[in-house]
Amino acid sequence: MGVDNDLHKIIDCVARGVPVYQGDILDVLGIFPDNSFDWVVCSRTIQELAQPPSSFERALAVGRRVAVGFVNHGLLDQSPEHALARPPGPKRGLPGALV
Repeated sequence: MGVDNDLHKIIDCVARGVPVYQGDILDVLGIFPDNSFDWVVCSRTIQELAQPPSSFERALAVGRRVAVGFVNHGLLDQSPEHALARPPGPKRGLPGALV
């Protein structure tokens, strides 16, 4: 089950057959009794929450485990090739080490 406030994301989920709730995560987590799920996955969620501590406390009550994923904003504008490339400038390393 997905949870989101964005109507366009809700419509996309429904079109793909994914069960989804439009609204606040605390409201939807309040529907379920404790230990209803093995996992609660919060992917790209933390930056959108009005009350992160309360949301995660409730998620931990509803699920036995909580996984939190977030975007690394430091790499958003970089291609994978750029992110893995050696930084420009002189080679650095320990004396005698191969660089």
